Amino acid sequence: MKLILVTLLVLVSFPALACEEAKQAISELEQVVASNNHTTPAPMPVLANLEAAPFESVLKNEGDLQVFAQTSTMGGGRVLETDFHGERLLIVYRGYTSGVKSSDIGVYAEREGGWTLVKSHPPLMNTWIEAENNGKDLIFHPEDNPRTIMVVTEADLPQ
Repeated sequence: MKLILVTLLVLVSFPALACEEAKQAISELEQVVASNNHTTPAPMPVLANLEAAPFESVLKNEGDLQVFAQTSTMGGGRVLETDFHGERLLIVYRGYTSGVKSSDIGVYAEREGGWTLVKSHPPLMNTWIEAENNGKDLIFHPEDNPRTIMVVTEADLPQ
């Protein structure tokens, strides 16, 4: 990028070569540099015309949970496992779009009769949702922003 800018500045410094095309090239380069210096916007809630797919409140087994995660939204999904206060929890991450980051999350605990939804968060656009297990709580936040959007505590676990 610097090489291009230096080359353009050298060309502009020679009166015989300083032409309208060089000025246009410099103007375009300045626009590119300015557009690359923006900050990442805060995640936005899902657009009004993109409806959130509800999380199932209970799924019979882990296989059903995997299928649900992968097929319940257009962007697919995945399931990650975490140990939380000595209990195995499954976190469902789902995507809503193709080519643009989007995600929602659901946390499931195994109970008699299947996997029960503990808590969920609606989809966010322009980011993925990440989880951190600090040993006390499960903390969820956008990947590019430390702002907490959801917390699962031991008290949230179904009895």
